[in-house]
Amino acid sequence: MLKFLECKTRTRANHITNLLLVILLFLSIGFANSKSSEPQVNIERFKWNGQLPNTKTIIVKNYYGDISTKTITKPIVHLQSVYQRIGKFAPKPDFQIEETERGLEIEVKYPTEFFNSGAGDATVRADIGIYFPKGYQLILETTFGNIKAKKHYSSIRAKTTLGNISVATHGAVDLSSEMGNVYLNPLSNRWKKSQQVLTRAGNVTLLLPEDVDLKLIVQAAKGIVSNFERNGIDSHSDKFGRFTSSLGKALTSLNIRALNGTAELIYERKTDEDYLVSHLN
Repeated sequence: MLKFLECKTRTRANHITNLLLVILLFLSIGFANSKSSEPQVNIERFKWNGQLPNTKTIIVKNYYGDISTKTITKPIVHLQSVYQRIGKFAPKPDFQIEETERGLEIEVKYPTEFFNSGAGDATVRADIGIYFPKGYQLILETTFGNIKAKKHYSSIRAKTTLGNISVATHGAVDLSSEMGNVYLNPLSNRWKKSQQVLTRAGNVTLLLPEDVDLKLIVQAAKGIVSNFERNGIDSHSDKFGRFTSSLGKALTSLNIRALNGTAELIYERKTDEDYLVSHLN
């Protein structure tokens, strides 16, 4: 009888062990399948060097990625991109570069059949950087990306729909974001033409250098904060919520509009080109 019980117990134990092994086998197969079902992600690079355009204008369009730019001393246009392709058969983006009557036009083309939705959920995405010497006008456009220009000498026209814009330049600017924030650090003291900054849903931060000659006009639906009074700078707010201040000779104007956001105005006693980045971070 005792032997019969021992045998029965051993049989039950073996059955449980075998059952556990089967469960572990199924779990391992499921884990392997889940790993194999993850899409393949490839990170790749593209580089291009070209001649400077005779028109003195460089136009960059990258609707589904970021655009960054910086002034260099080398007399060339240098383009570099890091892009990712998600999925085994995802194609590479097409970098179209052509000099036209408008200027040197650079556009990243994405194959439309590889977009999963209209919200920028793409199987291909490229972030690009464009570098060239001073003396050239720059036009930048994206939809889902951010735009950043650091230590620049160019006049910059930048437009994005959902991204932020961060610009530090000696040139005049025309900056527009539908949904994002705009950060502007003028590095010069005076300009030959008026400038404007617009965001429909974001906020604006302005860092002004000392001894600037500028008429400042600001509208912000959710309020304006500045250190002008602390620095002895006269300013005036009218009944429509417009903030105005004439700095120096006020030779040209800068018009800032944050239609559904705030505006922060910072007057610095010294021009600090890296302050904008440190302030944002």
